[in-house]
Amino acid sequence: MDRVASGTTVGCRAARPHPGLFGAGRIGQAVGRRAVPFGLRIIYAARTAKPEFQRDAGAVRVEWPHLLAESDILSLHAPSTPDTKGIVTRTPCVK
Repeated sequence: MDRVASGTTVGCRAARPHPGLFGAGRIGQAVGRRAVPFGLRIIYAARTAKPEFQRDAGAVRVEWPHLLAESDILSLHAPSTPDTKGIVTRTPCVK
């Protein structure tokens, strides 16, 4: 296992990151609404469209592959079910 020296930052810094939400239930929407004052563009993937969330937060619903491709930050807000278990792996998350 590789070790990271104390005080070292790992990752990259985006000028204006694009958060992507996987799941837009009560918690996912709350996270998305908190990002709006920072001028962040919210995209989300969910089983059903959330018209109120889209109107209030300017969120845009996209498919899972698009969410992975466009998000600088991926925030997960979905239960562990047979449909979601194992959906996030290292390979699709590496840009």
